[in-house]
Amino acid sequence: MRTSEKKSWQRILAFVLTMAMLTSFVPVTTFAVEAEEVGLHAGDGVFTILAASDFQERGDNYEQANANGAANVKDIAEEVVKDHSVDAFFFCGDYTLTMENAAESQAAQTALVNSLNSAGVTTSEKVFLQGNHEPAGLGFVKPTGGYVEPEYAYYVLNEDD
Repeated sequence: MRTSEKKSWQRILAFVLTMAMLTSFVPVTTFAVEAEEVGLHAGDGVFTILAASDFQERGDNYEQANANGAANVKDIAEEVVKDHSVDAFFFCGDYTLTMENAAESQAAQTALVNSLNSAGVTTSEKVFLQGNHEPAGLGFVKPTGGYVEPEYAYYVLNEDD
């Protein structure tokens, strides 16, 4: 099996396992009440994780593409914060259409963070992963591995790992 095929199967498996874990939290209202009762979240009673990927938008000029992507993210985030505080944000890669360009990936990640901040997403827990459009070694990408936070745990699997 070629490396690219292996990575594709790894992504599919990771997605299936994630969906299985997420769908096991039923009913959501019961989970929210339990979370509030044990003090996991003192806000609106619901622990909200906003997740996204593929920030890039088509265009010849990556700065304009970043601006368009930022506007899209801001619109979505503003809708979410109308009803819930966002407690964590996960971005699963592909910051630009350009492949393997660290400067453009960094610029897109900065535009993404600015759009979240302007939409009212104030959480300090922002997790950024590497997609297949990013070079390895970007400073803002969370290293592959398991992480445990007070309210939840997660596992990062980056493209090159």
